[in-house]
Amino acid sequence: MPLFCLGCALIFGGIGIGLGRSGRVRDMWLGFGMAVIALLPLLSEPLVVRLTNTAVVVRYALRRHLIPYPEIRNVRLRNEPGGRGGEQAFVYVDRATGKPVKLVNFRGGSLALCTAISRAWEAQRPKD
Repeated sequence: MPLFCLGCALIFGGIGIGLGRSGRVRDMWLGFGMAVIALLPLLSEPLVVRLTNTAVVVRYALRRHLIPYPEIRNVRLRNEPGGRGGEQAFVYVDRATGKPVKLVNFRGGSLALCTAISRAWEAQRPKD
């Protein structure tokens, strides 16, 4: 998926440059706009997840999301329809406030990520 997005952005950017050189300025901006739209899926995928002593830190391309352990209500693994007609495993971090954080596409595997977040969360929960 990332290579496809980058390829589309390059193609649309090239079309925009070509149209700009030919004097079609309005169409040039359309090409550049399509290049930006092709890059949007890359901005929504998490790049790195770090487990600190106090929170789960999810880093995206342009922003960072901090989920403090006391805010976490549940960590779950769920299979959903995914790439190339198969299923893909997603890790959901349910929070006390807001929508769940959806994590996908990690080299170590979704099961390992889910287990690591669950263990860190359990270790930080107050003992009754």
